[in-house]
Amino acid sequence: MTGFNGFAGIDWVHDPRDNRLALLEFNPRPTPVFYKGPVAGVDFSGALQDMWSGNKKIQRPRLSGETASLF
Repeated sequence: MTGFNGFAGIDWVHDPRDNRLALLEFNPRPTPVFYKGPVAGVDFSGALQDMWSGNKKIQRPRLSGETASLF
């Protein structure tokens, strides 16, 4: 919709009454929390490496109850 191509931060809310999403804000820059990927079980720098090398790897976020570490 915007023609933007790159990393961005998107803030949105979900209304469970009618299952709609509302866009609050779009920031065309990487947000400062990318370093917390390991908490969710994903690797941002690994995703970049895969993208640039043409690999189509999908990372699965950590499920509830799985342990995480920042380091």
